[in-house]
Amino acid sequence: MKNKNAISPVVATILMVLITIAAVTIIWAAIIPMVKNQLTEGTSCLDATMEISVDATSGYTCVDYDVDAENASISVQVTRGPKDFDLAGLQFLVYGDDGNTVSVKNTVLDEMPGPNEARVFEFNIINTTYSKLDVAPIVQTGNTADTCGVAASVTLNPC
Repeated sequence: MKNKNAISPVVATILMVLITIAAVTIIWAAIIPMVKNQLTEGTSCLDATMEISVDATSGYTCVDYDVDAENASISVQVTRGPKDFDLAGLQFLVYGDDGNTVSVKNTVLDEMPGPNEARVFEFNIINTTYSKLDVAPIVQTGNTADTCGVAASVTLNPC
């Protein structure tokens, strides 16, 4: 028994501390950038959904049914609050009374409202009776465009 060598308790404690520090450093370097990117994406979507709204009282948000052409022309006035975020587009979800939903995306950057601006968007879809419209912002985060949740809903009235 006298010839057997063992690590002293002090050396073992120092090794355990160094292994713990190395593990924390590796986890910090790998996990923190992923979490930071997710927080940035979540924050930009939160900002966008809080700042985008539809003005249903101005008379610009309505649906016009064209019986002869068998399509409906929808106008929507979208307003944006003062917060600055990278708005890459808008997705419009139009709900028909027949249970179907039509999705229309507008990603023309020149048409997007800037901070404290309002813009009217017009598009044509197949003629049926439409009762509701939702607007979801599309935000640019780095090299990707993410569609956020619904920011505003409005009941469509005839023009």
